[in-house]
Amino acid sequence: MRQSLHKRLARLEQDVQACRASAKPESSDHIELIRGWLRAWGVEQQPEERMAETLSRALGIHPVELRDRLRRLACAQ
Repeated sequence: MRQSLHKRLARLEQDVQACRASAKPESSDHIELIRGWLRAWGVEQQPEERMAETLSRALGIHPVELRDRLRRLACAQ
């Protein structure tokens, strides 16, 4: 019985790991999604701009305010 339990636990751990691996989108997917929204709004990232600066410009807020808002949202979860 103990061996059977270990096998079931091992299989469950593998299933969970596989599920987590398949659920994680690549970070570049998020960036491309944001770039698509920005293009739809008519905003293009300038060569010298970071993505956060472009996004804050599109939203009409200072980059520091964007960072603070994102931190608050992350801490709320």
